[in-house]
Amino acid sequence: MINIIPKLVTKCEDEKLVRQYNCTSLHSKLLGVKTEGNLAVTNKRVIFNATGKSRAGKSIIQSEVPIEDISGIGFYKGTYFSLMHLLFVAVSTLFFISFFTSSAVALLIYDYEVSTILLWITGIGLLGASFFIRAEKVWRCICLGISASSFTILGGVSSLSSIIFGGYSSSYGNNSSSERGVILLIAVVLGIYYLVSILSYSKRQTMSMSINSKSGGGSPIHISGIRSLGFSNQAASKALEADPGRDAEKLIKELGAVIMDIQKLGELACEKWCKSDMSTDNEEPSELNTCAKCNTNNSHSSKYCIKCGNKLH
Repeated sequence: MINIIPKLVTKCEDEKLVRQYNCTSLHSKLLGVKTEGNLAVTNKRVIFNATGKSRAGKSIIQSEVPIEDISGIGFYKGTYFSLMHLLFVAVSTLFFISFFTSSAVALLIYDYEVSTILLWITGIGLLGASFFIRAEKVWRCICLGISASSFTILGGVSSLSSIIFGGYSSSYGNNSSSERGVILLIAVVLGIYYLVSILSYSKRQTMSMSINSKSGGGSPIHISGIRSLGFSNQAASKALEADPGRDAEKLIKELGAVIMDIQKLGELACEKWCKSDMSTDNEEPSELNTCAKCNTNNSHSSKYCIKCGNKLH
């Protein structure tokens, strides 16, 4: 993660970077978009910077608000049902299933025995492969859809053969009624599993954040969270609707405390939070050392009070 200050934003006089968070992230090969949204807190201001790259080029979005002008912060992190992802996975799986079904039927007509073996291998193989693919990947739904189609074709052809040929011997399926029932039951169970996987794929993580200003005029920094259906947005704007970044929970946990400390304690707060290791989630920032004589807050490493000179314990 590149430091917003001074790499992307020129710092002002005596400005220090206190904390930085990767709050949103979106990498989509389908849309050709890669974008990151980062929030930086300095002793002077809070800055949101989003840099995105797409096939159309590079774009940047930046918002900032003075630290003393912040009046409130709102967060939400959870899940939502994405119609865009549902439509995408439905169309994708339908394409692959249609292609597979037409090829399988053609092969069945040409060579029933060989095609039956291939259908069994395909059905079982893709079902096993689906357990090694994450739920948010579309290939998991495609594997399950083709696997369910394989067993549906096996059971359907066998049942159709028994209806057409009755008790006569036929190369198009010699399975008993119980075997056909088991195959069709497997197809039904896989079909249900396939539908559940589609719903699971369509359920997406989201995060929204708004930082309010005392001067009014809405929220200077606002991340909407839920993604729109449009495809005309610039790459950087996707960061305002992207998935939560790797520091999202850490941001929600401590941003309010960072801002309040800076507003009340000034440079002492900067020293306190700068010493905290951002890479360790479980580590708390060092506590302030309060003088017993004058109640002045000093840094944890200070041996003497900065106001009265009293020795600190």
